[in-house]
Amino acid sequence: MYKDKKYISVGLYDAETKSRISKNVTRQNFKNDRELKSHIESMKITQRRKNAEYKKKINIEKLNNSIIEKPFGEVLTNINNFILDEDTGNSTVIFGASKRGKSTLMMRLYNKYYGIDNKYISTLFTGNKQIDMYKKSNKLLISEGFNKKSEKYIMMEKYINSNTKNKYKFVNLFDDVIDLKYKKLINNLVLTYRNANISSIICLQYPFLFSKMNRGNVNNIIMFASNNDAEIKDMIDIFLKGRFINAGILSLRDQLNYYKEVTANYGFFYLNNIHNSLTIHRILD
Repeated sequence: MYKDKKYISVGLYDAETKSRISKNVTRQNFKNDRELKSHIESMKITQRRKNAEYKKKINIEKLNNSIIEKPFGEVLTNINNFILDEDTGNSTVIFGASKRGKSTLMMRLYNKYYGIDNKYISTLFTGNKQIDMYKKSNKLLISEGFNKKSEKYIMMEKYINSNTKNKYKFVNLFDDVIDLKYKKLINNLVLTYRNANISSIICLQYPFLFSKMNRGNVNNIIMFASNNDAEIKDMIDIFLKGRFINAGILSLRDQLNYYKEVTANYGFFYLNNIHNSLTIHRILD
């Protein structure tokens, strides 16, 4: 095959330069044509791997440049891009596993946007009312857990404003206390109660608690880290898959790895439905 040739020119395609390149192989370094042919095939495999790594890098950069509008590392509560509609209630849902930053961010959002004056009647429903960060606001009513009486309390807010032309502003915070049997309440908070000037920040561990109707109507969706690939896949499929694909991150493995990279060390995605924007951030302090 390569008889009487001192050098063999191997043609390769380089994705980074978008051009054909040639590399010479010295024939006398190999015992026979079979060994030489094997080496050439190895060169081609190495180049294909290099091309694949380069394309993966470009896809990540494309994602960051096209749909991520704020630099990675900014703290959401320290900048003015948390978007709230005026003259109506707003709904925010925060997803993620325990100990990943949900409660911390929830309280920062509350303190910055709802607890700064006496405009809001504020209530927190939590299974851990003894936590210190909850006690820092003397304007926040704290309820132990969530039950049928709690549900009636929120329905009473709706009743009051329905009969007073939305005279009052309410905000309710839920820290991992809403389960499947109260799924109807979540629907009401997102779809109708905000029209009665009732805002909500809901912390949930699993996206299946959120219906298709809610996904398109909730104002703000925040996604922290999850504990396993199955839960991350659910998050991607429901909220992020189309954006990832448009940005060139096609394989499930690359999508999972990118999600993990963003949400490591208290990082999170922030999706605003009204403005159709997606940004990434991290709680730094």
